[in-house]
Amino acid sequence: MRRAELEFSGLDLWIPSHHFVDPEKSDRAIGATVAALELAAELAGLAGGAAIVAVMLPGELLDSERTALDASAAGFGAVLADHAWPEVEAGIQGGIRPGLDSAAVIMAGDDPVASAGRGFAAARVSDLSARGPCVPGDPSGRLELDGYLIAMGVAGTAKHAVIDPRGLAEPELGVRATLERWPAGFTLPG
Repeated sequence: MRRAELEFSGLDLWIPSHHFVDPEKSDRAIGATVAALELAAELAGLAGGAAIVAVMLPGELLDSERTALDASAAGFGAVLADHAWPEVEAGIQGGIRPGLDSAAVIMAGDDPVASAGRGFAAARVSDLSARGPCVPGDPSGRLELDGYLIAMGVAGTAKHAVIDPRGLAEPELGVRATLERWPAGFTLPG
């Protein structure tokens, strides 16, 4: 990463949120999250950047497990960005902070542009149409891409934004199409 003059901006874990509360899968989900926090801290230390791990924690996660994840993140000097919506309060030790997933905000009936202005540990750029996931900025979608990116830039979240192609028929083409719709002249800070 250093040779390519890249900075580490974090990891996005696609662990289904229900795995954190499933008795047969919770130990593995929590263990993988702790390992990812450690890896993110190591990579950020080597390449520079931010030790952020993005997940979507379930609201019914036991307080003891949430506290343990918070302590692990803080102990590694990392941040666990929880993209669950509505957002959950930050962790006691500051290791867990809210993340922003524009599609999750849309599904909850809220406005991602208004939400983006509050500042989050990290953000996902995703969109929904009446038929399901779509390319951010697509006319059929409900995300106002320019406003969302500008609000994230003002709040300082844009540096840790990731285009989320989950659910798209052709994810690679979706990422390219999102970048083509990116507002002219808008660059991510850093």
